[in-house]
Amino acid sequence: LLQVKTVCLNPQTWINALGNMTFYATTVAFAGLWGVPFVQVAYKVDTTVAAFAASMIYVGFIVGGPLIGWLSDRLGQRKIPLLYSSLFALFSLTPVLYLIWLPIWAVYLLLFLTGVFSSGTILNFPFATSVNPPAAKGTAIAFTNTVAFLGGAAIQTGIGYALQMFWTGQRVNGNVLYPVGAYQTVLTLFPLTLIAAIVLFIFLFLIILFNLLV
Repeated sequence: LLQVKTVCLNPQTWINALGNMTFYATTVAFAGLWGVPFVQVAYKVDTTVAAFAASMIYVGFIVGGPLIGWLSDRLGQRKIPLLYSSLFALFSLTPVLYLIWLPIWAVYLLLFLTGVFSSGTILNFPFATSVNPPAAKGTAIAFTNTVAFLGGAAIQTGIGYALQMFWTGQRVNGNVLYPVGAYQTVLTLFPLTLIAAIVLFIFLFLIILFNLLV
């Protein structure tokens, strides 16, 4: 209980965890649920192609995780790789959502890059341990992970409710069909969560810098 209290009363723990949650939302909510129907409707492809496109985020995550981890160790820090990976994830995902005239191979590539850069979220876990006492490392990691998954679940559900507001009553093979514009409007949440992650990381780094100077 002492470790839980220590972690929960540390503002840096919360900022890092919320940054991780907003950063991870692209993977858990877009790749995990809403990416397939969006790509299918926006790019007029079948379910198999859309599923393959969404899965490219996971492939990128698998490739990017070791690379970003190695780069972070090489640089001897977490802050710069974490900030730039969230920024480049934003640049990779945004064209997929709005430039729906892109060829499908470009969608594959951009979603792969989104996954590569989104894997930078793994750095939030060692970062959580670095801003807490050694005895609370396990608790800090568990706390960060819990916030990310609870937030991801809430975002997935919230998108579903928001899309319902745009439903025109259309169905295809019994499945609800949302207009492309509805997806683009509601899925704007993903660029916004990535921007939120960037802002939170910058704020966190400024707090750490301030504490070092005083």
